[in-house]
Amino acid sequence: MNKNIFLLLIIIILLAAPLISLAEYKIQIGLPTLPKDTAVKDPGQYVQAFFSFGLYLLSFLAVGIIALGGIMWMLAAGNPGKTYKEEIKKIIPNQTSL
Repeated sequence: MNKNIFLLLIIIILLAAPLISLAEYKIQIGLPTLPKDTAVKDPGQYVQAFFSFGLYLLSFLAVGIIALGGIMWMLAAGNPGKTYKEEIKKIIPNQTSL
């Protein structure tokens, strides 16, 4: 009797698992790249939104760092010890890889 109940329970779990995985999740706190009331059907959409937000943030920071380096280069007034020309040359290839 217990073996039959256990077997029935396993069969129900195996049949119900796909239904649980197909459930939609409504986002409560919106990400900048997704609207707030978006229903996410798979985790891939949510991960994609995180990556998009991260790329936007990194691009913004990279442009800011290059602008700061340019300002520091102008304020160095030709003093080769204070120019950050080498640092700027290191940042530009990293930014283009974004």
